[in-house]
Amino acid sequence: MRFYFMSRLAHGWSACVEVVGEGENRDLGGWLPGNANVGENVFQPNMLVRTVIVLLVAGLVFAQKIPPASFSGTVHGVSTKQITIEKDDGNLVDFDIDRKTRILRGDKKIPATDLETGEVVTIEAREVMGKFLIAVTITAQPKSKD
Repeated sequence: MRFYFMSRLAHGWSACVEVVGEGENRDLGGWLPGNANVGENVFQPNMLVRTVIVLLVAGLVFAQKIPPASFSGTVHGVSTKQITIEKDDGNLVDFDIDRKTRILRGDKKIPATDLETGEVVTIEAREVMGKFLIAVTITAQPKSKD
């Protein structure tokens, strides 16, 4: 059985040891404190607990759901995978449409192909990987029955 471990002590010393088998340990050049033997795990249990806590806190911070942002404008172009709107300031904004995107006209669900160029829409979107906007909900005004 072979495994390696690298341990760092609170006062800065570390040990890197290859454990080959029972009673067969080989020092790989790491430093050990004077009271530790080669092959002895010098890893402090407190450090493991601290590491787990830090990883849990980091996971909670990154797992927070950020509420979707809201955009309004007129449809500039639309397909089954993407919609582009022109905002009031003249800027064009692209949104990806995925299988979770809900497209509504009033309260009624519609396909993306029912949206028309020039139609006013409100889009709730979330940012993915700091680059892409994914439409969560696209809402168009109900067509008048005139």
